[in-house]
Amino acid sequence: MRTTGLRSLSMSTALAMAIAPHAVAQQVLFTENFAAGIPATWSHFALGVPMDPWQAGISPTNGTGDVFHEWFCNHGGLNRHNLLLSPPIDLRGFTQVTFSCSQHQMFPLLRSINRVEVTVDGGQTFTVVYDEQGTWSGPGTILANLDAFAGHPDVRVGFRYEGAIANEWRIDDVLVTSPQPALVLQGVVAGSTAVLSTSGCTPGAFVVFGLSIAGGGPLPSPFGPIGLTPPIELLPVQFAAGNGTASTSLTIPSVATGVSLFAQAIDFPLVGPIRLSNAAAATVQ
Repeated sequence: MRTTGLRSLSMSTALAMAIAPHAVAQQVLFTENFAAGIPATWSHFALGVPMDPWQAGISPTNGTGDVFHEWFCNHGGLNRHNLLLSPPIDLRGFTQVTFSCSQHQMFPLLRSINRVEVTVDGGQTFTVVYDEQGTWSGPGTILANLDAFAGHPDVRVGFRYEGAIANEWRIDDVLVTSPQPALVLQGVVAGSTAVLSTSGCTPGAFVVFGLSIAGGGPLPSPFGPIGLTPPIELLPVQFAAGNGTASTSLTIPSVATGVSLFAQAIDFPLVGPIRLSNAAAATVQ
């Protein structure tokens, strides 16, 4: 697989393109609205008495599916300590990530713990990213910055409830997003044609795909760390469609089996900031 030196736009051109303000769309990395109940990919851990777990329900806000921990507790005033944990979310190559969900509160003055926590080691340790302290009842929104967990391949978000006869906590519309375009590598097989595709780009922007077989960087740049090690091959410039997608293809030599391929895309809008996608990697099969 041939590589060449890095071709780039001039610094003055890049800075000019980045000056004007631009509303950056959020790329959805994970979403769950519990419309069909609690998916089998979610895990429930009973850390107190093994009863009255998180349950599938109907949101009092919009009448669609949600999950909730009941306030009355069917089995009396024993301590409930229950954790509902999401499936793994792959955040490799991302540097900016945000979590959000809707919530609904009842009897908040009886609350013990309503927390959103994150684990990157399969549930061995947790970091609290949101700890509800409000005394209001009714609908609300939870927002949390997950930048500290970006780059990890196994990020799981958990909802920790603790209490006896206490408050009711409902969760819905779980969303993990990033302002970065998302890059996916497909068909990385020797003797075939691989496809590099991005979503979340600026419609109409120039999109440049960079490749390396030397490693995953990081390489400093004015736009953030590039996840490629020189020498870097730049594929022909593409244009993002109206829905923010762009793609290109790459012929994989038949003798390239076992070679590690590293890729990243750069979004160059005519107006607004230049954005890097996540850095993706694959081994030629």
